[in-house]
Amino acid sequence: MKELVDSRTSERVQVTTFPDGQLGTNGPMTNSIKTGSPDALVTDLGHLSAAVPEADVLNPPFLFKDLEQTLRFCNGPVGDELKLKINEAIVCEVLGFTIDGSSDMWSTKRPIRTPAGVAGRKMGVGASKIQRDTILALRGIPTSLEIDARLTALQSALLDGTTNTPADVVELKLYQVMKHLTLTRHYSMPNALVISRTFMEKLAREDQEIVRAAGQPAADAHVQAAVASEAANLALLQEKRIQTFMVEDRKAFADWMEAAYKKATGRIEADPIEQARQFAAA
Repeated sequence: MKELVDSRTSERVQVTTFPDGQLGTNGPMTNSIKTGSPDALVTDLGHLSAAVPEADVLNPPFLFKDLEQTLRFCNGPVGDELKLKINEAIVCEVLGFTIDGSSDMWSTKRPIRTPAGVAGRKMGVGASKIQRDTILALRGIPTSLEIDARLTALQSALLDGTTNTPADVVELKLYQVMKHLTLTRHYSMPNALVISRTFMEKLAREDQEIVRAAGQPAADAHVQAAVASEAANLALLQEKRIQTFMVEDRKAFADWMEAAYKKATGRIEADPIEQARQFAAA
């Protein structure tokens, strides 16, 4: 995005990036978009769902087959409607949907091979209610924590495991504590690239259009980077002696999700959830 915006505006608008939580965690930053500080942010839909419950419809557990199918749904009619609701709720513009990779189940003690393996475990989840309800449906004990607090929680046994992407585990060094990985791929972790309306209103109309036009290519580049890094991160985790297991029966996990979908339907409305299920089955 920096490359496109800086060059196309002849540096009238300059993008400065702050990676790795330099400006704070996702929750406070997402809320601060309303006031224009920061100007823009890539944030997960879990934090957006606090203001827009419908955002959870893009993150249904054990439903979409892969990252590609998830993104196609995000970029379809349901995603278009959701953009308008997010824009209104947090005073922003959604410039594109992107993705962080697939979320898996990790544990400190014994591997999770079946749904019964989640029962009774204290699992770290994000801010999304549907993430919490997924663990509850599997009879686990969900604990919502900001991602950078999970290593300490695992070390102190506040958590027995987490749901995270391989990239998260590598970047946060969670592999120091968690030794078992089950490739459940139960979420595809969609994100949104959002830009503050307060910031956009400061720009000339020509520059606003340049910034908007840079959004989707930037989101696409993020997707490509996430996909490329996933294989490398899994290879690194193998070097760290992480025991990795494929799900023995993914449908067995999916069969437990009806309670999570039912709760989501109560918060959102039946139609988007049903649209997601029909899309996944097509």
